[in-house]
Amino acid sequence: MILLDRCKNNILNKLNRLQGGFQDQLGCILTSFALRECLHYARENSSSVFLCYLDARQAFDRVWHEGLFHKLLALNNDPLAPLVDNNTLAAFRDMYRNTKSRVRYQGLHSCTPRYSTGR
Repeated sequence: MILLDRCKNNILNKLNRLQGGFQDQLGCILTSFALRECLHYARENSSSVFLCYLDARQAFDRVWHEGLFHKLLALNNDPLAPLVDNNTLAAFRDMYRNTKSRVRYQGLHSCTPRYSTGR
């Protein structure tokens, strides 16, 4: 939670206010209401509506971590508005470097392969 507290405000301030994910007090019901209002307005004004839905479920688990952190570091080089400080970014990167997992079942453990993409 310490890392989240260190960077949450900077990241959330850069999100579009209409983005529904990762924002306190902006859940599915409010997002659905906003979509319905947009559709109602478009219908009343005979205008087109373009909608894009992205299901990014488990996206971080499938992405190439080193590539992602490389891009985050490049984005973070804006001295006027860094996304997160370099120490926090380094801490996140270290958390996902050399990720390993294994299964424990009835006292037995599986092998521990190293993962370079996701978990």
